[in-house]
Amino acid sequence: MRGRRIATGRSTLLTGKRKLSVLIEIEAATSKKNRYTKLVDDRKECRKCAAVVNPSVCAGGKYDNAAHIGPWSDWQGNLNADTMIIGQEWGGTDNYERQFGRDRDGDPTNANLVTLMANIGVTLPPPSAMQGTTENGVFFFTNGVLCLRRGAATNRTDGEKGAKNNAISKDTFCNCARTFLRAQIELVEPRFVLVLGLLAWNGLMGAFSLAPRNTLKEAFQRGHLPLNKSTIAFPLFHCGSKLHLNRPLHLQIDDWKKMKALMDKHPLRPVTTL
Repeated sequence: MRGRRIATGRSTLLTGKRKLSVLIEIEAATSKKNRYTKLVDDRKECRKCAAVVNPSVCAGGKYDNAAHIGPWSDWQGNLNADTMIIGQEWGGTDNYERQFGRDRDGDPTNANLVTLMANIGVTLPPPSAMQGTTENGVFFFTNGVLCLRRGAATNRTDGEKGAKNNAISKDTFCNCARTFLRAQIELVEPRFVLVLGLLAWNGLMGAFSLAPRNTLKEAFQRGHLPLNKSTIAFPLFHCGSKLHLNRPLHLQIDDWKKMKALMDKHPLRPVTTL
């Protein structure tokens, strides 16, 4: 009887610990969700950069109705993601309205990202399979700048109507990184942050008081580095429509394979080169 009482006592104690652990997890998840909601609300109210357009303003805000920091996060928006991917900016007001505030499967960045992921053994569902659903995916996708270019998604040329250049400035990347990008990383707490393009990389560096790079090649050659005690950032070439100018897809596939090997071998320890 004595042994039975002891066993029962231990069982009760363990059950109590499990319940407490579950309650703590629920409270932490609720707190994280509330912090994220506040961050989304702050982004919708932000007007710091006059050269770009907040999605909450574009088309009267009617497409900015997802509970996410930006359209890309509606594709992959897991707040407990092990890996975060940071693009440069989502696009322009023209395609935002034309696409009703959503990503297209055939967008070059999205399609190439699916291909790159496949080549490191990861199946990434296309945006159409995830957007507007209750599924948040396994990653967290965001952009260095959360607002939109005015007009076209890329820089205009002389043959197009409107301003010849609607590129987003370095200052805008720095402002958004300090205001929102660092906060997203500290909220999600990913182990790995994969950064596409120099502007997004330098914005991130500024947000964490780290040195910027003159070129992406320089950042790439120097390799990845820790942002804090738990997160490592990898610089990567952008995989969008100008991929043929930045770095061909077959070379980017090799880059991603080398990066994946380093992530598997040194999950929390930076090395000097990719």
